Amino acid sequence: MSAVGNISMTEALPILAAFGQRPVPLPTVVLSAQTEGLGEPAKLQTASWLEQTNQQWQEITDLRFDQALIGYVGNVAALTAVQQLLTTWQPMEVVLDPVLGDHGKLYPGLDTNYVSALSSLLELGTVLTPNLTELEILSGVNLTVVDNEYLQRALQTLNQKLPNPKQIIVTGVKRKNQIGSFWLADGKLQSYFVKYLPRHFSGAGDAFAAILTGYLGRGSTLADSVQQTMNTLQLAMNATLESDYDSGLDLVNVLRVITNGEK
Repeated sequence: MSAVGNISMTEALPILAAFGQRPVPLPTVVLSAQTEGLGEPAKLQTASWLEQTNQQWQEITDLRFDQALIGYVGNVAALTAVQQLLTTWQPMEVVLDPVLGDHGKLYPGLDTNYVSALSSLLELGTVLTPNLTELEILSGVNLTVVDNEYLQRALQTLNQKLPNPKQIIVTGVKRKNQIGSFWLADGKLQSYFVKYLPRHFSGAGDAFAAILTGYLGRGSTLADSVQQTMNTLQLAMNATLESDYDSGLDLVNVLRVITNGEK
């Protein structure tokens, strides 16, 4: 959870609430500001609290979770605690955004030990939403050339590395004046594109994973959920451009669209 910068959990909670869900927030690390572009944030680690929470929850009668959404975790100890939580509660659907880096490099504060620990956590996910950098790191397939052949190979390779088949959607693939997502359906590469906006939007990946979780929770198919997510995210990006919003995404209109069930 980031205090400054409308990203990660700060962004996901209102999105999930707009879908009519009752999110139970579990911050894996509390940051004074986002890790990108605002200096070195102050950090409050919560791994011990997560372990205590897991133990205490087991005393609550009839507590269960239908879905889980996991984004930026931030440290190996918290990854271990999250893995214990998922193993204990076994939600039917786990949307896991393997936040590692972007533009070909890891985010500040993350290293190879963290990548290894996150790779183990992927085994418990059912839907994974890496960006191109994260897919390259996790699959081991070089994506310097981002064409359909290499994307399909990377998606297949990552799935083969995991013990159970996953639905993997790679996000942020730019093609000329469009940006899209790719996934596999029955072994065939699928894609959906929207207009590319020439600006970096902090928290776009976080919002994608949260909105996708919401549409999947409403019972939409994976293909429909991806399309609805990208269309909804495009609304947020356009609103952000128009309002000159400089901290994450402007979600006001998007939350209204989600709440009203519009497409």
